[in-house]
Amino acid sequence: MKGYGKPFIEIQPSHIIRFRGKPGEELKSQVRFISHLPVPWEITAFKTTIPQFIEVTVKAEQPGKIYVVEVRNKRQESGNYAGVIELSTTSEKRPRLIMRVFGELSLPSAGSP
Repeated sequence: MKGYGKPFIEIQPSHIIRFRGKPGEELKSQVRFISHLPVPWEITAFKTTIPQFIEVTVKAEQPGKIYVVEVRNKRQESGNYAGVIELSTTSEKRPRLIMRVFGELSLPSAGSP
């Protein structure tokens, strides 16, 4: 037999966020979590290892089914960072979802136009 199995929770576009840009530039990204569970589910909380560098908001696009996590860069100076966002859910099959965040902020080189 062949077939296609849907994941319990579909993540679009990816669970990895990469910010690349200049300090002070507005950098943000959205990740959509779509449930294929037979019962409603919720993202109930989140925590991050890098609260000094990012701002996280979670919104129900379709309560019980689709949630959108928006991540914004807060760092204003050059440098790199990496961290994790851990989402808590009401699902017994996926009580925890992990997102990874990477930031690379640099000033343009003197030779750039």
